[in-house]
Amino acid sequence: MGTLRQALQQLEAEGLVYRENRRGWFVSPRRTRYDPTRISAFMEHVSTQGRSPRTECLQAQLRPAGDALSNVMETRCPGT
Repeated sequence: MGTLRQALQQLEAEGLVYRENRRGWFVSPRRTRYDPTRISAFMEHVSTQGRSPRTECLQAQLRPAGDALSNVMETRCPGT
């Protein structure tokens, strides 16, 4: 028979609980189930699981593609 500490460590390893220093143990939020090999709309899929999906733009830049990328994207660089 194991101890409570061992049981909590096992639950933590399985992702069912998490701990915070000096605060204690907490039940982990439900994991989102998503199979990227299936074709589906991610936002809709997450919403059906009771979650609130969102997107966030971390960085955006406008810069020339260059010859190599222009060829891959089948576009032309300005001035060519």
